[in-house]
Amino acid sequence: EMLHGSIQHLLERIENLETDVKSKSLAEIKAKLGKVLAHNIRGSLATMKMRIDNAKGIQEIDKTSLTELIAKTMDAVEGVLKNHRDENKGPIALVDVSKVIEKVVSDIQFKFKNVAIIYKSENDHELAYCNEFELSLMIENLLINSIEAVTENGQILIKLIKGIKGLQIIITDNGRGIPEDILPRLGQEGFTWGKKLGNGLGLYHANECLKRWSGLLQIESTLGEGTKISIAIPAFLVQEK
Repeated sequence: EMLHGSIQHLLERIENLETDVKSKSLAEIKAKLGKVLAHNIRGSLATMKMRIDNAKGIQEIDKTSLTELIAKTMDAVEGVLKNHRDENKGPIALVDVSKVIEKVVSDIQFKFKNVAIIYKSENDHELAYCNEFELSLMIENLLINSIEAVTENGQILIKLIKGIKGLQIIITDNGRGIPEDILPRLGQEGFTWGKKLGNGLGLYHANECLKRWSGLLQIESTLGEGTKISIAIPAFLVQEK
């Protein structure tokens, strides 16, 4: 039933795109559909993988086959996303970061009801220079990483803080943590740790985007206690890198 719900949610989101693209050119339609569909499919596959792992009454051989199929599909989707990022780097603009986070948290909480995600911000509208779609994808990737690291009753806190030079997004979880010797390698292309279906593209994408925005990604973690990820985004426009 849970898997059926995830698939149904994905199909509904695909159908909702039709109205949005009717008035756009063919090139715009291809670009939007390509990145949005890949983004949504990947998120739904991650949801299904977690629910399969936690499901009772499914034989281990069936779980293994389903997990392998999902892994292959996720690799293909990540390839589509990577090609899109490489060929079509999103333009930098003034973005309402608080609204982006609210939308991502709402979508993620809908899929992962067994994990508490708490969002705190001092103001309703906080602006910074970045690319809205890439920021949304980045936050979703980081939240899914945290979800996969915590136990069934885990908790994730995401805070948006305004500073003198820009905004800081802080994601903290009480998950299993990351070994100290692994931390320096996180964000390198192709490197992953602690994930059966991981390929390292999520943190790599975050690093590359933040470099272009003149932002910064920092990861702190203690094994057995949890992880803290800090994202700094400038409030002023700088020359795109």
